[in-house]
Amino acid sequence: MSDNHTLKAIEEEEARLRERLEKLAAFKKLAQELNISLPGVSVAAPSTTGAPVQARAPALPWQVAPSQSYDGTFGGLIDSYLTHKDSSYRKLKHTVQKHYERSFRRMKNEIGSDVVSEFTAQRIQSIYDSSWAAGGKIAMGHDMIAKLRLLCTFGSTVLNDDASSRLSAIMGNMRFAKAASSGSQRLTIDHARAIKATAREHFGWDSIALAQAIQFHFPKLRQSDVIGEWVPLSDPTPSDIVRGNEKWVRGLRWSEVDENLILRRKVTVGRDQRDMEFNLKRAGLVAEEINRVPLSRRVGPMIVCEFSGLPWSGNEYRRKWRKVADKAGVPKDVKNAEIRKSADSSESDEVEGTFE
Repeated sequence: MSDNHTLKAIEEEEARLRERLEKLAAFKKLAQELNISLPGVSVAAPSTTGAPVQARAPALPWQVAPSQSYDGTFGGLIDSYLTHKDSSYRKLKHTVQKHYERSFRRMKNEIGSDVVSEFTAQRIQSIYDSSWAAGGKIAMGHDMIAKLRLLCTFGSTVLNDDASSRLSAIMGNMRFAKAASSGSQRLTIDHARAIKATAREHFGWDSIALAQAIQFHFPKLRQSDVIGEWVPLSDPTPSDIVRGNEKWVRGLRWSEVDENLILRRKVTVGRDQRDMEFNLKRAGLVAEEINRVPLSRRVGPMIVCEFSGLPWSGNEYRRKWRKVADKAGVPKDVKNAEIRKSADSSESDEVEGTFE
């Protein structure tokens, strides 16, 4: 029975692959007929030997670079930013790229056909008030304004576009209402201890206990630095951990910790990456959790989901962290992201750990 199930699963996977290849071939043919350039897309000819056929996923249609140069519109500026070889977009993490794409998709729908050289301070303020920040969504409005500033900087410095330079100067003199404070509390060491204990003792999620300890003591490490992230196979970052059409990258690995318990890795600071060292001996909460991990299990990713045996996805980790925090009695207005605000706090190095 198990052999039949295996054979059926293989046949279903073959059918899905054939269907995908047919769609890719049709997409490529249409692009050739319309004379649309598809950077990075390569579709192999059907195999006559039965060997697997490999193909890279096509870019989304709205991301495809125009067949002509930047045309002076915001739509053209967005396309150029997303596809230009010198764009800062290429250096962003996958999750950040997805956020940028959502913002630019909305911007392209609303002002994509507008000409950059004709945009004024009054027009910017109008769309900010009537759309981007409408209904009191000040944070959203600021996010869209930030993306517009980014586009203008790119157009000015990379494309040498005078209209972008002009609009960048105009925006530099504009001010927008600040969002009201969310009133979020900073996560304290007592919160961290409660979350750690609850994750381990009530839920059996030792991975969250260890991740919480690391994030608290070393706030320069973002959540994505600690647990990593799942990205498409097309992402250039190498990885030996694959799940379906995704691979895991950038998370902490036991191999990054040397015999002196110094963690070494590259950390994103602003838009730069820096080599940094973290002395785990000074991290008391981390010491408690690492001592619970047998030496034989200190291989591969440091933070592994108990359900799948693989690293956590970002969304699922955040949901489970909040569930643990609620059970631990941590107030709702204490956010996991607030850990980074404690970077200058003496609490982060509060106690030296003893490691086995």
